[in-house]
Amino acid sequence: KLSFVEARLILALCIAALLCEMGQYLSSYIMLRGILSRLEANDLTEFAYEQGLWTRKLRFSFFYAKIALTVAASIYLLLIVFQKLS
Repeated sequence: KLSFVEARLILALCIAALLCEMGQYLSSYIMLRGILSRLEANDLTEFAYEQGLWTRKLRFSFFYAKIALTVAASIYLLLIVFQKLS
């Protein structure tokens, strides 16, 4: 069995990863709403992503943080399981 402390750390990492997922979606939504507003205001039908947008950078930051947190939780869980099996 997992102890409360072990389970709590895994839970915290997973919840943080889910919050990063929500942050990633929210920053994408904000970025795309801005792009859509500019398209409609200028009567355009095509666009290109601007590399320097803060929302684009934020989206990628949330993505990498989400992956790192998920990998950390997985590695920690595997270490605990293998330790308990041996």
